[in-house]
This record gives sequence, C-alpha cells and structure tokens, in this order.
Amino acid sequence: MRVLFVNDTSDFHCGSRAVCEVILGGLLARGHEVLGESSRQEVDLAGVDACDAVLVNGEGTLHGNSPRAGRIMKLLEAAQELGKGTAICNASWFDMGNDYDHVLRRLERLEVRETLSRDELRLRHGIGSDLRLDLSYFHPARGRPGEAPPVRIRMTDLYWPEVRGFARPTGGPLARFDYLEMGELDWQGMLDHVSASGILLTGRHHGVYAACRARVPFVALAGNTPKIQGLAAWSGLDLPITGNAPELGGLLARIGRYRPAFAALFDWMESQAPWESPF
Repeated sequence: MRVLFVNDTSDFHCGSRAVCEVILGGLLARGHEVLGESSRQEVDLAGVDACDAVLVNGEGTLHGNSPRAGRIMKLLEAAQELGKGTAICNASWFDMGNDYDHVLRRLERLEVRETLSRDELRLRHGIGSDLRLDLSYFHPARGRPGEAPPVRIRMTDLYWPEVRGFARPTGGPLARFDYLEMGELDWQGMLDHVSASGILLTGRHHGVYAACRARVPFVALAGNTPKIQGLAAWSGLDLPITGNAPELGGLLARIGRYRPAFAALFDWMESQAPWESPF
C-alpha cells in the first residue's frame, strides 16, 4: 500500500522528530511505501491521487482554525471522495470549527493525545476518538544518565502568552538553570540529558514526555494549547503544572510532595499499549 504521510513535523524539534520516526517505522514495518507531502502551503492533490491511504500526524496544527489545519482537512476530504483510506494520529484538537465534521466522521481512525481534545471532539463535534499517548513515548531511544553530566534542574523554553511564542528566559531566577535546546538535540540526546537531571522545568509538551520517558519529575508551564493539562487530566493525577510563570519557583520548591504522583504517572504510561499503524 502507498501511504501519503501528511504533516511531517521533524523540523520542529527533537520530540517532533521522534514522533515522525515512530510513524514512519510503523508504516514501513507493515510493508507500506511511504509518500511524502509535497508542500505544507498547498493541498497535495497529486499525492492524494498517487496514494492508497492518507495518514495525518495531527500535532501542532489542528487547533485555532489555522490555514494549515484547513488545508489538512481539505486533503483528507479529497482522499475520502476518491475512496482512499484516511486516518489522523497523534492529534490535539482545540478551537476548530464544524466545517469538516463530515470528514472526521469518515476517518478510519482518529487518535488524540489527551482527554481535553477527546472531550472537545465529542461535545462540539459529536465525534468519538481514541486516546493514545504522544507517539514520542514509543520511540525506542532510552535515556543513558552517564552520557550527560548530572544537574539538579534543567529546563527547556517556555511559552509566553504576551509574545505568543516559546522562548528561553534571559533574565530573572529562571535564567540560571541549565538549558536544553530541543531544536539542536536528537531525541536520544534529549533523553540522556533529562535522565541525568533531578527535575525538568519545561513549557514543551515533548519536554513533559521526555521527563516521563526518563522517569524524571517535571514542573510544566502550560503552552499555547492545554495538551499538557489534558495529559494530567487523563492520568487523574495532581501534577505540578501552571499557567502562571511566577508560580514555577514555588512548584520547584515543593516538588517532593509530588513524587508519589510521578511514580504513579510513570507506571501508568508504561502500561499503555504501543502504537500501531491504522493501515
């Protein structure tokens, strides 16, 4: 089968590359020929014509009624009209309109990464979906603590609503922590550094996943969508997540009280079934 892989986010950062490597590995393990999307700026109708099925990586796009989200949904609609198989995996779904509910209903599989997306699809669209951990969790890389120097607190960039983007703190108490640039590391290197840390401070969803994969406690600042909160809601655990940056210092100081919750979180995530390709 020829599968068109849509929304390859490998160039975002190491967590996104890990997701795409898991997706590609799953497709190739099934013996499929994988076709790449020709453009992120246009609907790849030639790719739709050439394939037997379309698999969309839903991360980073299916929220806010963005133009990119609209193009992805139009591509799926075109594939369905031609009788091709269609599926979305690894998605978060927030603040989308109802123009493509008919496309969602015809998907062979719709997988979201947390319960807030699942609930929004059900309540605003009348659409059911399957829950699956972010696919970076199923990447074969494992942290090797001895590969990086031990540091008590490491951090990634954080989301700053006032600039509507992610950035590294350049001043104040947060700037003193050892910084991990996720765009410059591979997933193995990220896990190595996180494994050698006592705590990870992060605003990145994939930073949270790196900490969970390495079984290292984290303190998280909410990002541009509530997917980190959605993971916590799915787990049913009280975790140190805030939407207010001045609260991060207090959460770091009180991290010890969350250790039982982290142990339960890590065990719960390890119990989840690995991802399988829908085709």
